[in-house]
Amino acid sequence: MNSTVEYDLEDNVLYVKLTDKKIVSTIPLGNGVFIDISDDNKPIGIKYVLTDKNPETIKEIQSLFL
Repeated sequence: MNSTVEYDLEDNVLYVKLTDKKIVSTIPLGNGVFIDISDDNKPIGIKYVLTDKNPETIKEIQSLFL
């Protein structure tokens, strides 16, 4: 599987999915960034929780992924 980028408009979360493996743990990296890990300790995805509620910033991000 190639990586995919998803944007959740409702939760204001950007997610880069690297593989279809099952998530067994999530490591917080700080500043709203998390890495999902598989059972073989490999990264599965990267989640970025956008904290900037500025409508212009959100609109810019949406235009990149929607």
